[in-house]
Amino acid sequence: MVSKHGWKLLPEYELEPDSGAWRHRDFVTRQCSLQDCFFAFNEAVDVSRQFMNHPTVEGLDTMARRAEIVLLSAEERIM
Repeated sequence: MVSKHGWKLLPEYELEPDSGAWRHRDFVTRQCSLQDCFFAFNEAVDVSRQFMNHPTVEGLDTMARRAEIVLLSAEERIM
């Protein structure tokens, strides 16, 4: 599926030539501060992950179906 349709996703990404990183055009970076951490038992604990957009836990079949929809609908988004 990816080898056949993955190229359709390229217009949705931007290349950062200096780092070689590809970023989705809707990707938003958020700078973290000390307010994003809490301290417990004299140890700093990073809670910045709470700001990341994590998908819900789902089965592989569901994830594969969602990926298929994204790949197959990509052509409509670039036209």
